[in-house]
Amino acid sequence: MNHWKEILVVILVSFIFLGAWAVDVSVTCLLLESNGIDTYITNGWWIRSPTQHYHVGLLMILISSILLAIIAIIPEKSKIAED
Repeated sequence: MNHWKEILVVILVSFIFLGAWAVDVSVTCLLLESNGIDTYITNGWWIRSPTQHYHVGLLMILISSILLAIIAIIPEKSKIAED
């Protein structure tokens, strides 16, 4: 029952998709603001400017990608013991 690696990969991939969605929404708002329309992004609890939301999305993608790369590099102990 030691499936921590698979569960962590699913969570990190989900964060990558959420980060990409955050970047998509914020770029749309930034384009609207460049046309003179005042916009903001909210989820009901907090309100952010599109620029802040864009950078939060980039950080989510960056951190999740780095952690996925580290997980892919770290070999499992059982595979090392077999060799």
